[in-house]
Amino acid sequence: MAEPLIPGGYILLSRRLIESEIWNKPPLYLKVWIFLLSKAQHGNFKGLKRGQLWVTYDDIIEGCSWKVGARLEKPNKDQIYKILTFLRNPDERGYESDTKATMITTSKATRGMLINIDNYDYYQTHSNYESDDESDNEKATKEVRKRQSSDTINKNVKNDKNINNIYSVLDNYTSDDNLRQALKDFLEMRKKIKKPMTERAFDMLLKKLDELAATNDMKIKLIDQSILHNWQTVYPLKEQKQQDKSSNAKPNKFHNFTPNDDYTGEDLERIARERFEKRLKDLGLNASKEGEE
Repeated sequence: MAEPLIPGGYILLSRRLIESEIWNKPPLYLKVWIFLLSKAQHGNFKGLKRGQLWVTYDDIIEGCSWKVGARLEKPNKDQIYKILTFLRNPDERGYESDTKATMITTSKATRGMLINIDNYDYYQTHSNYESDDESDNEKATKEVRKRQSSDTINKNVKNDKNINNIYSVLDNYTSDDNLRQALKDFLEMRKKIKKPMTERAFDMLLKKLDELAATNDMKIKLIDQSILHNWQTVYPLKEQKQQDKSSNAKPNKFHNFTPNDDYTGEDLERIARERFEKRLKDLGLNASKEGEE
C-alpha cells in the first residue's frame, strides 16, 4: 500500500548549507531564511516569478515566532531588518561561491516588500544535485513526484489565488492599519486551528462585523475576542451581552417597580411597607403594630 502524500509541497536544502555563512549566525537567521524559501513562489503566478514572494515585516515576525512553554515569543522588527540586511549583503557568501553572492534582493511595494530568492531556481532544481546510483526507494519517490507534480502545483496555485483574493477584499474593506492587522491576525488564527477561510467566508465575516459594530475600535475588540477564544467567527462582546440582559430585566415582582438608582435603601423599605399595608387593608386586615401581642 502506497504511503500517503505529504500535503503542502516541499523545498530542497543543500547539504552544503552547513558550510555557508548563515550556519554561523544565530538560529533566528536560519529560521527566517527557511520561512522565505517556504513562502516563495514555486512557479510563475500573477506577476510573481519563480522564487519571489510578497511579504511584510509583520508576516515574517508572526511566521518566525516560537513558544516558550505557553508563552508566545516573537522577534522584533529590528532583528528582522538586520537578518534581511545580511541576506542581501553582497559581502557575505550564500551557499557556494559559484552562485550569486546575495541570497535575496528586495524592493519596496504598496503592501510590504517584494523579495526575490536570488539562487532559488539553482537550489530548487533536482537535476542540479549530485547523487549516487538510485535505490529502488529513490526511483519510486521520483515516480510519485512525477505523477503528483501537476496536482501539487494546481493545489498551491489555488491556495495562492484564494489568499490573494482575500487580501484584495481586505484592501477594499478598510484603510485602518489597526483593523487590517486585526483581520490578518484572525486569518492566521483560523489557519493555525486548521480552519483556513475562503473568500466567501471572509466576506461573510466582514458583513457580520458591520452588523455588530459601528466603529473600527469596536470591530477590533470583537476580532480580538474571537482570536483569544479560537472562535471561527465574531460574536458580541461578553460585557455587552450582560448589559443587554440587565437592560431587558423584568421589574421586581415582589415590590412591583422598576429598579432606579435614585432610590435609597430606606426608600425601598418604605415603598415595600406601604404596598404591604395597602394590600392588607384591601383584604380587610390591619397591619400589626410594634408592641402588639
